[in-house]
Amino acid sequence: MLRIIRSPSLKIIDIALEGKLLQPWIDEVRCVVTAAGSEGRVRLDLSRLSFADEPGLTFLRELRSDGVELLARSALLAGLMDRAPVDGN
Repeated sequence: MLRIIRSPSLKIIDIALEGKLLQPWIDEVRCVVTAAGSEGRVRLDLSRLSFADEPGLTFLRELRSDGVELLARSALLAGLMDRAPVDGN
């Protein structure tokens, strides 16, 4: 289960993810982040994210490279995001 919490403020849209970011939820998060990005700068709070599968990690890396600020990553999540992606071979 993944809960998405959107908290807008002036020119900055904070979005918190809570639970597990799994492949089935990526499109929903992408829609929320894209919509928020049209209103201002997006920050994604990952402090309540307990797990992300490989597609979820790849998605977070893409968001980071697109300029979305990732806040409060756990040490485990930061380590997983900073390692090379698994190529599936």
